Amino acid sequence: MILKIMLTCILVACLLEGQQLSPPVLVTPSLLDSQPQFFPALAYAKNAGVWLAVWQHGNPNGDETSNGGKCQDIYCARIDTNGTVLDPAGIAVCTAADFQCTPSIASNGDDVFIVRHDLRKGVDWDVYGARVTSAGQVLDPDGKLISGGDHNQCYADIVYAGGNYYTAWMDARHFPEYRIFGSRITSAGQVLDGTGTELIRFMTDDGMAGWASDPFSPGKGDYGWNNHMKQAGVPTLATNDSIILVIDALQTSGAEGTGLFDAEEYYLRKINPVTGIPDGIAVEYPVRKTLALIWPANYYVRANCERLATISIGANQPFLSVEMAYEGGFGCNGGILAGAKISANGLPAGAFMISSFPQAVYGYRCFGMRSNSKSVACDGNQVLCAFDRYAQASKKQGSVNVFGSFLTKDGAIQDTTAKFIVFGDTVNAIQSNPKVNAGPAGVFMVLWQEESRNDISADSRIKSCLVRKP
Repeated sequence: MILKIMLTCILVACLLEGQQLSPPVLVTPSLLDSQPQFFPALAYAKNAGVWLAVWQHGNPNGDETSNGGKCQDIYCARIDTNGTVLDPAGIAVCTAADFQCTPSIASNGDDVFIVRHDLRKGVDWDVYGARVTSAGQVLDPDGKLISGGDHNQCYADIVYAGGNYYTAWMDARHFPEYRIFGSRITSAGQVLDGTGTELIRFMTDDGMAGWASDPFSPGKGDYGWNNHMKQAGVPTLATNDSIILVIDALQTSGAEGTGLFDAEEYYLRKINPVTGIPDGIAVEYPVRKTLALIWPANYYVRANCERLATISIGANQPFLSVEMAYEGGFGCNGGILAGAKISANGLPAGAFMISSFPQAVYGYRCFGMRSNSKSVACDGNQVLCAFDRYAQASKKQGSVNVFGSFLTKDGAIQDTTAKFIVFGDTVNAIQSNPKVNAGPAGVFMVLWQEESRNDISADSRIKSCLVRKP
């Protein structure tokens, strides 16, 4: 065992020559409950010099009647620029009844705002939010309702620009159709745009009428309600302070009710960060078509519930997006990590290759608690991309690990192959769902969820690592 650990550390040291990594740190070493932790997110409060890490805490398969009433809650913790966890027992952001899931987080420089979807009313999901100060005080312990009403509002993302937060989410108020809605939120937590502004819709009224008369619509042939419908997916927000971009995948169900797994293409829409008013209509952001020029024809993107990792390289500067594609489209065999560019005023601007890699024979990591994930951050000088994938050619999910590559602001790779960003027991442990965020110049924080066994309800914990690269 000692020899294996030594070999692992030597391997990591070689791969990361010229870069400094702190040892992996358990974010909540003093949190005594046994609930698993998933879906980390991260924001840097630059004026306070701390990151705030947030995650979903609790049994993913439970409900309020199981596990002693413990279900899925939202917790957070602060981490300073030396990588020290300031809240080793964690901070409970919301422990309301039933489920609170998949948090997103943004900072105004002083504090943070955390959004998530919430099932407290027991019928369908609503979007709630909470402010947390850089001192670790939760200002909205029960949460603030951002968007509720009939049917689901879920999978919210959030950024800060123009003096306010801006959040966007999937919204089924026109069930069974999902659209993307958004709203500005002040730093005091006030929702400024009522029930939200419609941002992206892929169906038309005529299209919905045609769908309703389709022989494969609900209750007909057991094909499922979603057949032959174009749906909005999980939205991504990014900002360069001048504009906010909302990016979403146009998704259609496959034949015979296989589900909303096939992304036809991404679309984007610009939003004025001051007024919250969207500009024009959603236009195609041809990520798949553009990246198809640099990867083989039999490689495909499966968007599902994964965001398109997108960041601005600086104030009033262009954007970079990172996407994965897989041979055959199922997360099996070969994989490619590549990127697409967006100009500072929101126009598509080309593509770049990051890495190609083999996958294990075992695949289908397109969904679930550890779907193939990627994250990207920029400190104003360089970009760090973190992603997970199968690291060993074996049919065991314990072979998933997290990797990372440094890029220039133009998307050019600084490393010739993907480098390990985190390390640990790379044989038996699972590291997945990485999130990366930039702090001071040359300093990045990486979060991920790590499990020592294949039972995802057993021991998943959030870990962190500080990455320095001058």
